[in-house]
Amino acid sequence: MTVAVVVPTYRPNSTELLALVTSLQAAGLPVLVTDDASPATFDSALRAVEDLGVTVLRHERNAGIARGLNEGLGFAFDAGAAWLLTVDQDSVLPDGYLASLLPWAVTGVGVVAAELIADASGSIGYPSRSVDGQLITEEVIQTGSLWSVAHMQSVGGFDESLGIDAVDAAACLRLREKGLRVVLAPDVSLAHHLGNTRQVQIFGKTV
Repeated sequence: MTVAVVVPTYRPNSTELLALVTSLQAAGLPVLVTDDASPATFDSALRAVEDLGVTVLRHERNAGIARGLNEGLGFAFDAGAAWLLTVDQDSVLPDGYLASLLPWAVTGVGVVAAELIADASGSIGYPSRSVDGQLITEEVIQTGSLWSVAHMQSVGGFDESLGIDAVDAAACLRLREKGLRVVLAPDVSLAHHLGNTRQVQIFGKTV
C-alpha cells in the first residue's frame, strides 16, 4: 500500500523538523514539506530539508494549515499513493508507527489515527466504540493520521476557510456523512503537544 507524507510548517524548529523528515525518508516515504509563510529567519531550517532532496513549497501569504494539507493530497495523488500521512512539524513518530496504522486502512475507512495522544500533560484518548472489530470514533486530530486520498478528494479535501481550528474535525464530519469510518489503531500512541493543555482531577475524574 503506497503512502505519501505531508509536513505543514510554520516557524519550524530546525532540529525537530530535520529529525522528523530524516526518519520519514529512512522509512522510504515520499515527503512534501509545505511552509505557511514563515519569516526569512527560518530559511535555514527549510533549506536543510531541501538539502535532503525533499520538495519544499514556500508561500508568501499565511493561509492556515488546510492549504498545506490539500497540497499534500495533491502530492499523494501525483505520487500514486492511496493514503496520505499528515504530520505536524513537532510530532514524534515512534518506530513502526505507520506499520501499526496500515492494517486498519481498509475499504470503508476514511481516516486512521493513533488511539492515544501522549501530550506533555499526560495520555489523552478519544471516546470510542467497537464496531465490526474496528475501534470507531467521531473525529481525530490531523497530525499522525492516515487519510484516504480518494475519499478526501471526494469530499472536497480539507476546508481552507477554517484556517487552523476545526480543520480536522470538519474533515472527519464530511467523511462520516459519506458513510466512511474514522478508525483508531488500538494501543498505538503518538507524541504530540496539544497547545498549553494540562490535565486536572475534578471529583475523581481526569479532565
